[in-house]
Amino acid sequence: MQVISRGKMFGARLMAEGQLKWDDGYLTAMGMHAIMLPISAFISFQKILEDQSGKDAGGLQMYAQFKLVGREIANALIKVHRKHGSELLLCNWELASFAGFGKFVVMDVSMKKAYCLFKVQNSNIANSYGKSDRPSCHTMRGLAAGAAQIAFERDDIECIETTCKCMGYSDCCFKIQPRDLFIEGEKYDLIKKQIEE
Repeated sequence: MQVISRGKMFGARLMAEGQLKWDDGYLTAMGMHAIMLPISAFISFQKILEDQSGKDAGGLQMYAQFKLVGREIANALIKVHRKHGSELLLCNWELASFAGFGKFVVMDVSMKKAYCLFKVQNSNIANSYGKSDRPSCHTMRGLAAGAAQIAFERDDIECIETTCKCMGYSDCCFKIQPRDLFIEGEKYDLIKKQIEE
């Protein structure tokens, strides 16, 4: 198990390396155009999608979009920090901790199996979303899946949230692995609400 709570150190390193820049109203992070918004902007957008399309479909839309963002961030981390594989995933969790997503605890990671099990303590997404009858951290799932696709060099990688603070659990737990292993898994009802068939 590896606890990733070095977000402040990661942010300081980005600034020291000139990878986090503010210039006359313009922000770049690792060469990517960036803005700073409160988490409520993402949660409000997710809830609008859920109201318009249904909770599961709205969550899938958020997941799909943030999977693309996760890939973009992972590619930027490769360019800036020259990290690959499981090191890239750990670097990604440091960045997410710095960005305010919460404290990351990696319980298991296997490059050979293209698998990662992690949890987020004190999830800012779940804290802002409020109570729910299902996992609701679709932004985090998408970011994790996209980053893992780059780290594992496989496009079939997906991420599900197995427990969520929104549902009354203490932490949000996530499982990353190849899509076909989820489809064959034992928690099919949970999976089909989080991954498009």
